[in-house]
Amino acid sequence: MVSSLRNMTTTVLHIEGMTCHNCVRHVTEALTTVTDVQSVSVSLEDKTATVTSGDVLSVVAAQAAIEEAGYSLRA
Repeated sequence: MVSSLRNMTTTVLHIEGMTCHNCVRHVTEALTTVTDVQSVSVSLEDKTATVTSGDVLSVVAAQAAIEEAGYSLRA
């Protein structure tokens, strides 16, 4: 049996507009819809989302998902 190992990429995104744990849930749900995202960990305290993806994360797609949820990426 041959298994395929994929390269995993971790990206930290800085999120603006999160003020509560419900915001964390919204950002998490939004980012899990982005193609090839494997896991998401959002920190309200740090205002960050750590995203693990099977390939290089499309920041454009992540930004669009975050904005659709009502938040924004900080440069």
